[in-house]
Amino acid sequence: MLCRLFSSLCSAECRPGSFSTGRHSTSSHSAINTSSNVPTIKQMPLRNETICAVATPPGKGAIGIVRVSGKEAFGIVGSVFRAKLPFDKLLERTVYLGRLYDGKEFVDEVLIVKYVAPASYTGEDMVEIFAHGGTRILSWIIELLQRRGASPALPGEFTFRAVSNGKMTIEKAESINEMITSRTRRGLELARRKFNGSFERFILPLEGNLKEALVNIEASIDFPEQGIKPADVSRIQQTVASAISRIDEMLEKSERCNLLLDGAEVILCGAPNVGKSSIFNILVRDERVIVSDEPGTTRDLVDATLNIAGVPVRLYDSAGIRTSGDSIELEGVRRTWHKIERVDLILLVVDVSKPVSDDEKKVIGELLDREPFFLLNKADLGVNEETISAFPEERRFVISAKTKDGMDRFEAAFERFFDEHLPVDGVFLSASLSGILMKAKRFLALAKQNIYQEAYDLAASDIREALDTLSFLTGKNLPPEEILDSIFSRFCIGK
Repeated sequence: MLCRLFSSLCSAECRPGSFSTGRHSTSSHSAINTSSNVPTIKQMPLRNETICAVATPPGKGAIGIVRVSGKEAFGIVGSVFRAKLPFDKLLERTVYLGRLYDGKEFVDEVLIVKYVAPASYTGEDMVEIFAHGGTRILSWIIELLQRRGASPALPGEFTFRAVSNGKMTIEKAESINEMITSRTRRGLELARRKFNGSFERFILPLEGNLKEALVNIEASIDFPEQGIKPADVSRIQQTVASAISRIDEMLEKSERCNLLLDGAEVILCGAPNVGKSSIFNILVRDERVIVSDEPGTTRDLVDATLNIAGVPVRLYDSAGIRTSGDSIELEGVRRTWHKIERVDLILLVVDVSKPVSDDEKKVIGELLDREPFFLLNKADLGVNEETISAFPEERRFVISAKTKDGMDRFEAAFERFFDEHLPVDGVFLSASLSGILMKAKRFLALAKQNIYQEAYDLAASDIREALDTLSFLTGKNLPPEEILDSIFSRFCIGK
């Protein structure tokens, strides 16, 4: 039963920040400092040390996992682990029960799993130690391993080594972090799709077609007396143009997938006392905001996070927009406009029982091009037909926050808005990976132009550059250090 329990926990969890290796309560050894003189992520390619880190979140828990990876992993762990069998006799990928000792001092009873290179997560010799959870025990184990020669791992260094050793591609590594940090089921599904190779299935045919085009061009350069037939030129042009189009399609889908991981921002805005806070409380299913008949009750932005159609949505309630001599209220209005400029969707609330005021007309005029949803509230007090007719039918919702009439229709449209903005397929690409695709696209655009001008030697060079750039995504080559730094700096320690 213990084996089943621990085997289900072999994958590392995200752990924000560094793990303190402060002195344990009974040891006379000084703590090992993991926060100073630690190389940056850009120095990872130069690091050959055996590394260690806690791979589970800090704090109390039933189980804490410590990872050790590198050529000295077996020697380091073997020097502190005691079991019925010597460490070098332990079978790989098998769970063993034993004890860790700091000299003669008992540290903890643990389970360990030994992985022999290259059949490990990192592609190196690796050991996972399953100890009892808790800051003191895990700190002691990390300190002990470091005194035996291990170095503290950098954020994402285990996965970086997996990429460096050909165990996974750079986008698969990125998908691991996205799975760890995803905030909704739909975001998790998107990250899993990328992990399972949906991006690779896009890249490989693209790469294959470009290689074929390059062979045809280079053949004409090597054998100029044969030349390139018009039909071949046309086919090469189509291949390059198709590759550019496919890259554009992938980038566009990635931009839309961004909603699932980074989330969206939505603001409730409008004149004072039109019911913004009441609607906010209904949407968040909680009495988060004070509701009063007194205009100007909400003076600052109040926010809450919702899950709408699988999209993490940060919803803002805001100060009523009006001219005021009150400096505090004016600051609230300024902050409202500042946020309006940056959100993904605006919910403009209007009192439908009254005519639209001149101030409201000005606000509406400024926001129309942003295609807001118009929430015509307070229908329980009566409906002004001129107010209703002032707003486009497809984006207006007559509601009552007091009786909740009309809220179902609005909430269904609210959810549909996000659902329709998500692509059926595609994967999310970080700015780093998108930049790689855009660079490849630029080379292909040059190749297309040079083919048109019959500068085939230049076109061949451009296609080669595009293929070299795409090789960063297929795992054939490591990307430049600044791209690696951008990707792995977002990882947690222990992953």
